[in-house]
Amino acid sequence: MDFRFTNHAQYNMYTREYSIDEMRQTILKPDFEHQLSDGRIVSDKKIGENVLRIIYIRKNKAYIIVSFYYLNRKNK
Repeated sequence: MDFRFTNHAQYNMYTREYSIDEMRQTILKPDFEHQLSDGRIVSDKKIGENVLRIIYIRKNKAYIIVSFYYLNRKNK
């Protein structure tokens, strides 16, 4: 499986603390998932006290990650 990032998502990877492994788990084994009318897929997964949301497109055998963020990130 190929995980690719848009420029926006790649920028977020470098400026924030996100784990690629957590992102893969959110896509492959989400707690909640639904498809938007434009074909993008939204996946949510609880990680610790936070919920990671990833918006991506499935194209052939690739997952193209458009955006991702925590829904309820606790301030540390």
